[in-house]
Amino acid sequence: MSWTIRKIEDNSPQDNSKEIKRLNDALRKAHKSGALLFCAAPDEGLLTGTTFKSYYPVGSEEVSNYIFKIGAATASNTTWEQTGKDEHLDFILPGHEVKEKDDDLIDLKKDSPKTGSSVATALAAGLAALIIHCVRLGAIETEHFKKHGAWDKQIGPELPAQTITLEALKNIKTARAMKQAFHKIPRSQEGDRQKYVEVDNTFEMPGKALTNKNTSKDDKWRQVSMLARDIPPPLTYYPRS
Repeated sequence: MSWTIRKIEDNSPQDNSKEIKRLNDALRKAHKSGALLFCAAPDEGLLTGTTFKSYYPVGSEEVSNYIFKIGAATASNTTWEQTGKDEHLDFILPGHEVKEKDDDLIDLKKDSPKTGSSVATALAAGLAALIIHCVRLGAIETEHFKKHGAWDKQIGPELPAQTITLEALKNIKTARAMKQAFHKIPRSQEGDRQKYVEVDNTFEMPGKALTNKNTSKDDKWRQVSMLARDIPPPLTYYPRS
């Protein structure tokens, strides 16, 4: 949800409290249905906590525990000033002068850099999808290993993928587990950089191995399985409540 709506009350002509209630009801329903909910910061600068909470859905106290409150980060991995206070956010991701990949079918001369928490929110949702995909592949390899042994005889019986169970796949799709997975990605401990998700620390090396034409299929599976093993939180299943 790369947008925000300001709640207006006091019985004014612009009063939208009924619509906000409908929005909260829809968010709760989506959560109970298994959706991961990523919400953008309003990008209105240094708001007070009370004012921030008037922007929905990111500021909603009713759904605060199971939404992902996302803000934009600059190239220095710190919170973009227009995003506001990092204390209001769960995570920050690149969202300042972000350009499309140069190998996409886009005319870069006409394409200008994009800025805002809406960009960061899209990247956060994409990162969650990537994490789920890696865990799914790890679970597939685990099942294959149980039935047929290791993909490569030289790897031996202690294949890390044995820890990636179907229960782990079910778990990673919940909001609580995914937030823990985001927190497990290494990050700086300085100031607002604590909220920055430094994906290179986790995905750069496996990514290079997967795109290397000399990497065997077995090694590619192993790289994804090791990545999946390192990302998920404990395999306890958290019910959607």
